[in-house]
Amino acid sequence: TSILCSFAGYDCIPFELSTYMATKALNCETLTNVECVVSLEGMSAPAPRGTIRTVISKLSQAHLFGYSLIEFGGKDMKDKLRTLLSLLVWLLPWYSTNAGSVFTMPHFMGWCNIPVVRRSFNVSGLVQDRMVLPGGRKWYTGYGLLYVVIIYQFLLFFFLPLYAVLAISCILYPSFNDKILQLFDSCVYRARTFFTDDQLLNNAKTNVTTFVTSSDKKKAIVKFVCQGDPGIVCTALVAAETALAIVLDLKHPNKITGFTTPAKVCGDTLIQRLNTASNGCSITVEVVEEE
Repeated sequence: TSILCSFAGYDCIPFELSTYMATKALNCETLTNVECVVSLEGMSAPAPRGTIRTVISKLSQAHLFGYSLIEFGGKDMKDKLRTLLSLLVWLLPWYSTNAGSVFTMPHFMGWCNIPVVRRSFNVSGLVQDRMVLPGGRKWYTGYGLLYVVIIYQFLLFFFLPLYAVLAISCILYPSFNDKILQLFDSCVYRARTFFTDDQLLNNAKTNVTTFVTSSDKKKAIVKFVCQGDPGIVCTALVAAETALAIVLDLKHPNKITGFTTPAKVCGDTLIQRLNTASNGCSITVEVVEEE
């Protein structure tokens, strides 16, 4: 038997693992809505090189890739439509009362987190993966509204037209995709080149709060906190702990094998290990009655 487990970064594990923890706390198999809100404190660098390269590498398969996400997230046609709706809503700005009545942006990994959570758990409503930008809870940003206006203007008038031109060009001429990748690699882009201050990396903090409502009108609030830079310290921690949790769970009588995700293959062990990690990492759950 073998296990292939994906989602080992700070931007993926907390969402699925928190939903798993909430489902157990609610003791309910059917969930109505799931909303994850990511808030990064002291993030020390722009988009990672690997993330940008992945986006570029998918240009020639953009049309097939989007369809495959919907297929993965749905067990039947109704589920596929719910996955599509969640992804379409995810693309839009979202006023989140759960996050403290602020405007949130799509979390950049929502395109993969949403289908995974929909596939792993029975959710009848929306699944959302949101992000509160630094200062997004301040009055002088309009509680995030200023960010929404500026960023969506950039997306609508620059990024989306550019992406559409590149995607269509790469779909029609796949070799063009290879040339773009070669050009990107030749630039030797390294997000961390000017952000090597160890104190800055260690003082950063990753906060992921997931709000899960059940069919019996109860809500679970799961808080994941990890001290340290999200892209380096937190990702290294959750990747290592996931690998160790899988190994420790190998002798479990009901061990899941094949291609799977952390919550499914080693959820309980991984939660325990993260809560005993030495760098201030914790994941806790609270159940409250819906108002």
